[in-house]
Amino acid sequence: MTAKRKRSFKKYNKKEREDIYQTITDQVIEAMQDAEGWKQTWTGDSQFPSNARTGKLYNGINTLLLFIASHKRGCKNQWITFKQAKELGEGVHVKKGSKSEKIVFYKQYEKEITNDAGEKETKETFTIQWSHVFSVSDLEGLTQEQVEEFEQEERHLEAQKLIDDMGLELRSGSPSYTPSKDFIRMPESSAFQSLDAYYTTYLHELSHATGHEKRCDREMSGTFGKPSYAREELIAELSSAFLSKKCGLNSEVENHASYLNSWIKILKEDKRAIFKASSQARKASDYIIENSIKMEQEREKKRESTQEEEYSL
Repeated sequence: MTAKRKRSFKKYNKKEREDIYQTITDQVIEAMQDAEGWKQTWTGDSQFPSNARTGKLYNGINTLLLFIASHKRGCKNQWITFKQAKELGEGVHVKKGSKSEKIVFYKQYEKEITNDAGEKETKETFTIQWSHVFSVSDLEGLTQEQVEEFEQEERHLEAQKLIDDMGLELRSGSPSYTPSKDFIRMPESSAFQSLDAYYTTYLHELSHATGHEKRCDREMSGTFGKPSYAREELIAELSSAFLSKKCGLNSEVENHASYLNSWIKILKEDKRAIFKASSQARKASDYIIENSIKMEQEREKKRESTQEEEYSL
């Protein structure tokens, strides 16, 4: 039996690591110097950068670098390595002359150090590395099915990120939210006509969850047929529509309109009801979005802590 060979990688020294950080800093400064372009980077329709092969969202500084690259080049915000592109099938390749973008990743390795007692010990640490990725806009030979899959995946990843960052327990069953136990029930995505329909429904239930007393603290005690129940459904439906728009999902406005018809009675009785519901729906959707931003900031702090530890070695 042959021993498993460890994958080798380049270990950058401290000066080389600092050069990586400086290169990235220079890129960001250059982007910021174009004030209007910098503004459009964040106000455009571009979705979160993701890896087209694995489906994972990029995070940390890579999110910023790829947002800038996507806006500057006007390309899709889905990225892939040269090797991953070759794995997409015969005939798929990176266009000749395409420019790759640099991103970074942290490689874990073991380092021998001397502890306070003067003894040798092994400690796990990280080193920063460059990687190169291409936008899926740089690919040739994709089938129509692959193109459509990439377009769907991009918006679904952003919706899934909002869901994951809320951290609610998910149980199997018909779509619903249980305030007393603070969990959501959802069937498998295959039970829906499309993944867009699955995620818009999931975001509806997630919006209900913002009404919990530890979040936005709305009136959640209403039962079916009661005005308070109808108001909460209206809030969740509007919030789901707002979130779907942000993620680029097809929220099927026609269906939203048909739901709204059942609440006309409430709206006629209270001319301010739609204003109140819209305000609370905005608070609900903002809570979900801001929570996701907060979670990303916490993940970034952990990554920065890892980098500081690396410099201390």
